[in-house]
Amino acid sequence: MKVNRTEDEIIMALMLHRDSTNMFVKNNLKDVISKLVQEFCGTHEVSLSELKEIYEFDGKIAAIKLHRNRTGSGLKVSKDLVEKMAKDHDWKKPDYYRG
Repeated sequence: MKVNRTEDEIIMALMLHRDSTNMFVKNNLKDVISKLVQEFCGTHEVSLSELKEIYEFDGKIAAIKLHRNRTGSGLKVSKDLVEKMAKDHDWKKPDYYRG
């Protein structure tokens, strides 16, 4: 399940963080946001069999999106993982890719 947060909710979470820690350092903003998103939305795992099923039915992009939505990982991490799993485990591309 993908959790969508509004801009107002993210701003409120950042303000709460600033108020509770009495600091808000611009340099670690990305880390703060990442931590808040994980706490706010939770992180979930995705099984290898589920990734394979999505990859073989809907394609690589769909598998990458699934991994990103479930784990909160970035694009590069998810893309690298899906491509490595597809290569190492000989996953097949969907029929519409085969021509």
